[in-house]
Amino acid sequence: MIVVVNRLQVPAGHGSDLEQAFSQAAGGLSLFAGFVSFDLWRDTASSDYVVATKWASPEAYQAWRASPSFRDAHRSPQPGVVSTVTVYEVINP
Repeated sequence: MIVVVNRLQVPAGHGSDLEQAFSQAAGGLSLFAGFVSFDLWRDTASSDYVVATKWASPEAYQAWRASPSFRDAHRSPQPGVVSTVTVYEVINP
């Protein structure tokens, strides 16, 4: 199992736009084989966010990344958002 963490630096005042975009897109992840969970976290001290998705395997995550759904969801990125993705292996599920 893996957890994919996407840290998003969001310009001040644009958090609600990001939250709305993720609330609309998050439900579609459940359609993918190997998808386990989705969380969107907001830093209480800044305007930054963390998106954490859990996948049954790296292959399941890569299949989603290669899908038209992923391309469509990332077609119009939020202006000024800086994204850093890290993939972690779950040791104690």
